[in-house]
Amino acid sequence: MIIQIFLTFSFILAVQADWDGKILNVRTKQNIPRLELLTDLSLNNIIVIGEKHYTKEVQVEEGKIISDVVAFTNKENDFSLFWEFLNASSQNKTQSLFKQVMAHEVSVADFLIKTQGSAKAVIYSPMIEATANLGGQIFGGNLSRDEKAPVVSGGLAALDPKLLPPNFKLGGANYLERFTEVMRGHATPEQIINYFAAQSLVDDAIAYHLYQDSKTSLNFLVIGAFHSMYSDGVVARLKERDSHSKIVNIEIIDCSDYTTQEIEGLYLNDKYGDRADFIVFVNEPQPTLSLISGSSFE
Repeated sequence: MIIQIFLTFSFILAVQADWDGKILNVRTKQNIPRLELLTDLSLNNIIVIGEKHYTKEVQVEEGKIISDVVAFTNKENDFSLFWEFLNASSQNKTQSLFKQVMAHEVSVADFLIKTQGSAKAVIYSPMIEATANLGGQIFGGNLSRDEKAPVVSGGLAALDPKLLPPNFKLGGANYLERFTEVMRGHATPEQIINYFAAQSLVDDAIAYHLYQDSKTSLNFLVIGAFHSMYSDGVVARLKERDSHSKIVNIEIIDCSDYTTQEIEGLYLNDKYGDRADFIVFVNEPQPTLSLISGSSFE
C-alpha cells in the first residue's frame, strides 16, 4: 500500500465580526446595552471621552454620546463641552464664533475651520453640532502650541509663569513610564522629560479651566485617549482638583487598528489597572491570518 502524505497549507482570514457598536463595562468585564451605559453616565457630572484623533467613526460616536446623555438627563441648555483642540487664551474668539453658530450665522464647518485653521477639522462636526443643537456651551482649556513650545525645548522653567495652573503637578510614575515607552526611539531621555512636562501641563491646564470656567451641571471633555487612559493624566488631575466631582472615563476604540486578540488585551492590564470605566468600540478588527496544516493518508 502506498502511503501518500499531503501537507496542505492554507491561509484563512478569520475576522471577529460585530465589534462595531459594542460597549464594555471595564470594571465588570461585561458587554452592556447602550441604555445601561447612559444610566451609569447620568450619575456623573464630568464625562471624559478619550479619543483617536481625526477618525470619522470616533467623532460620530462622540456626537452620539453627547446627544444621548443630554437627552437622557434632560440637561438641554445646562451642559458644556471642553475640547483639547481649543485653547484658553482664544476663549473670547471661540465664544464669539460659537454664538454665531447658535444663531445660524456661521456654519459648524466654518467654526471648525476658523478655530483650527484647517478644513481637516470638519470631521469633528458631530460633537459641535450636538452641542449647538442642544443649547450647550463650548470651552477651550489647553495652551496653544506657541505657549507650550518653551516647555518642549527648555522644560517647565521656560514657561511663562502666568500660564502655569495653580497647584500644578506633574503626572505620576506610571504615567511617565507609559509615556517614556511610547516616546522611546523618538526622543532623547532629556527631551522625553520636557515632553512629559508639556503633556502634564496640558492635563492640568484643562482640568483647572474646566472647574474655573464651567458653570453648568454637566460637562464633557473630549481629549486624546493617552491623556485619560488608566485614569492617569487629565482624569487624575480632575479628581485631585475636586474630590467631590463625579467623574467617569470613557474611551472610544477604533477596532480597525487591532486584531481581535489585541483588542482583548487592551483593557486587561495587571500593572496599570482598568484602561477606562467604559469602552465603546467602533469599526471591526483587522483580519487574523491563520496557518492551517492538514494531512491525508491513503
